Amino acid sequence: MFRIGRMLAQGDLKLLALSLIAEQPRHGYEIIKLIEEKTAGWYSPSPGVVYPTLTFLEEAGYVTAEADGSKKRYAITEEGKAYLAENRDFADAIIGRLSEIGLKMGRVKKWMGWSESGPSHGAELPRLVEAALENLRDVSREKLEQNRGAETRIVEILARVANDIREA
Repeated sequence: MFRIGRMLAQGDLKLLALSLIAEQPRHGYEIIKLIEEKTAGWYSPSPGVVYPTLTFLEEAGYVTAEADGSKKRYAITEEGKAYLAENRDFADAIIGRLSEIGLKMGRVKKWMGWSESGPSHGAELPRLVEAALENLRDVSREKLEQNRGAETRIVEILARVANDIREA
């Protein structure tokens, strides 16, 4: 779905922008910021890509642009809603992929002790301890997905580990 060297394949940004505008009317910079948030700051489309996409959507009749001071606020049209409905599965897949990247990047940032603004020198726990806890969460989640009855056993193990740590 994605091309090497580009975060989004041809047409992805068009569907992504249309989907975000369908939620509520938006400015171009809001679309940029929402995509950046969905990827935990890993990807931020440039204005040089977003604004021509919005112009295309407007020319295609999928959105209308309304002056909002010196900016434009874009709203979806009926044609845009119909186009998005025809491509909803693909649009949802794009959003899901960006959200997945955001979750992974959030874990990486947490593991590295970074806050949203960069490295955090006052992290509560050392990075290796955070990584071990993240691994514990992942393994517990996997085990519960395989066997819901494992919950009691996992709680027993965690309680024993907590006691071992207290005594260490």
